[in-house]
Amino acid sequence: MEILEAYDLTGTVWSAATLTGHDPKTVKRYVEARASGRNPYEREPRPKMIDAFLEKVEEWVEQSKATIRADVVHEKLVKMGYRGSARSTRRAVNAAKSAWKAGKRRTYRPWIPEPGRWLQFDWGEGPKIAGRRTWLFCAWLSWSRFRVVIPVRDCTLGTLVACLDTTLRRIGGAPTYLLTDNAYTVTIEHIAGIPVRHPQMVAAGRHYGCQVVSCVPYDPESKGGAEATVKIAKADLVPTSANLLPEIVPLLQVVPSKSNEERLLLVGPELASVLATVISRLRNDNVVPLVARYDPHELVTGLPLPHLFQRRVGWKRDVITTNMVYQLLNDTLARTALTDPMGQPLRYTPHDFRRVFATEAVAGGLPVHIAARVLGHASLTTTEAYVAVFQDDLIRSYRAFLDQRRAVRPAEEYREPTDGEWREFQQHFHTRKLELGDCARPYGTPCRHEHSCIRCPMLQVSPRQRARLVEIIRNLVERIEEARLNGWLGEVQGLQVSLTKAKEKLVALDRSMKGNGGNGPTSLGMPGLGGVR
Repeated sequence: MEILEAYDLTGTVWSAATLTGHDPKTVKRYVEARASGRNPYEREPRPKMIDAFLEKVEEWVEQSKATIRADVVHEKLVKMGYRGSARSTRRAVNAAKSAWKAGKRRTYRPWIPEPGRWLQFDWGEGPKIAGRRTWLFCAWLSWSRFRVVIPVRDCTLGTLVACLDTTLRRIGGAPTYLLTDNAYTVTIEHIAGIPVRHPQMVAAGRHYGCQVVSCVPYDPESKGGAEATVKIAKADLVPTSANLLPEIVPLLQVVPSKSNEERLLLVGPELASVLATVISRLRNDNVVPLVARYDPHELVTGLPLPHLFQRRVGWKRDVITTNMVYQLLNDTLARTALTDPMGQPLRYTPHDFRRVFATEAVAGGLPVHIAARVLGHASLTTTEAYVAVFQDDLIRSYRAFLDQRRAVRPAEEYREPTDGEWREFQQHFHTRKLELGDCARPYGTPCRHEHSCIRCPMLQVSPRQRARLVEIIRNLVERIEEARLNGWLGEVQGLQVSLTKAKEKLVALDRSMKGNGGNGPTSLGMPGLGGVR
């Protein structure tokens, strides 16, 4: 029961203290705090020596615009009679600065452009070709997944207008504003902080029905989209120590992909030829037609996109449906006349080709973690379920692994042992037989406990020798008593260690025998090596 609840119930301080187990003075303090309108559960701040000087500290912080140091404030306060510590001064100065900055902080409102209304463009330095510098014209339409990147030889005014013309034709329209940096080809000067546009850029904007504007210098909001586009384009096209290859290879960008993540896949010459053929067949006026696809799972129609797997049906174009893909696969399998082991016609799904690819790739030497990245799997367990491992592949791969490991090891490790070495190896197993069981120390290693087997963790006690182990424990107890009677304290210490280890082995043996139905661990016996080479 709480203090105030007990006081309201009983009406007296002593009775409330008895119910709650608190001191009567504590109950009285809570009641008086509530009666005066204060929160009884909050501790009252104690007066501090710095309180009398807080107004002066705030005044200095305001005059210095929160740049004055705490040690300077402390020196001034000491001259004014302050006797507190420098730590209290630092806390007061930090609190005053935080309050001042909170009142002077600029309101942050992110720039959110309207969809399709703003087109941002900027320049980036491209790769050097034949020792000559190139440039990348990068444009980004707001609220669009597409970027336009055009490599050019220079970034002059004529090249800029040509790139803008190509970009507007690619996106199929003209936005309201063309936003860019304050380059000299766009802004020739600033008068009273107002940018003056280049006359030819003004004429180009009037021709296309756009207004060319420039962003505020060093403003990350209005310039961030174009700069991000330039950064991505330079990472993809400009050779660096990370992406520089001895030859140029095509990459396939899959967006969106599994888990809504972008993937870049290496494209072989055969697949690149197929994709180029499909694109060339679909192009109409050098552009792949935009087709909206109906999703039978989500029951919605998506936005018009340049789908590669599309066909003309009558007067319009449609994306090839899943049923049509199944029909094409079945027709192809029927023409091949392939059957399964039961003589039934084969049945394939598009996903089967993904599994076949994963199996062949891993069997051909592709590491499974690389295959997982190619397939877009977040876990290797998913990839392992895709890969079919056959028995002959397992044996062949393991033998290849052993041959590879042996190739890097010294050749003398795989030589034939001499007769003396072989006899020594056999003798090692014969000398492992002990009074209580077997010694499990590895071959070629010396005895670490000077043949004090009862203390050695390598001793494996046989269940048949349990009675002997109990007898040894009883004998050790008697020897310890005898040593104590004769004052052999050094002997007592050594025997006590042996007794402790013997009891531990007895407990471990009983535990193993209990877990195996009272029979203990199954003894496999000593290996028979006679006459084996």
